[in-house]
Amino acid sequence: MSAKSYHEKAAAPLVRKLKSVIRSILLQFFEKTRELQRALDRANSQIWELSNRLEKVEVENARLHGIEKNYGLLRRGLSDDRANEIISVMKAQEAVQKKPTIKRGYVR
Repeated sequence: MSAKSYHEKAAAPLVRKLKSVIRSILLQFFEKTRELQRALDRANSQIWELSNRLEKVEVENARLHGIEKNYGLLRRGLSDDRANEIISVMKAQEAVQKKPTIKRGYVR
């Protein structure tokens, strides 16, 4: 077999096939890379949003710890029985204030 016929019958088709396979692999690689980049962007966005929410919750948590400390001091100063009595009275007053009034109209 001459060099020219080997080139035409064996080498050239093999090179074309290799080019096709490499092109296909590269396209799959770039597509997967884009998919992974989009997933990474989504994950980073979620991390950023969760970090912001966490900061807000931490601020509120610190505020509530201060309120809890004051509440504990108040209960110790009043005694548990007196504190429970005041809480019950205030809850009853709040329930009365929130109770919806029923408007009764005349039916004709």
